[in-house]
Amino acid sequence: MARCPLAGHDENDQRREKDARLIGSWIRQGTIVLEFLGCLGLCGYGGYWIDRRWGAAPWGLLGGLLVGMGAGLYLMIREAARWTDDKR
Repeated sequence: MARCPLAGHDENDQRREKDARLIGSWIRQGTIVLEFLGCLGLCGYGGYWIDRRWGAAPWGLLGGLLVGMGAGLYLMIREAARWTDDKR
């Protein structure tokens, strides 16, 4: 299908752009989830290690999970702020 250079984008180009934005959005959301789970897992493991090393069970694990959740939420909020700034 030929398109006229003066007519601008045709419907296929608009659909491809919409699909690309949708895929980019899913990738960004997946990255946010993986960052959150990574923080939670890494800090939780650190707390577990503290429990095993110094016998502080269950406080090391609970503290590690709380720190991981805080760090994950911080990264999530920072990314959301960056995303809304990109939309403007």
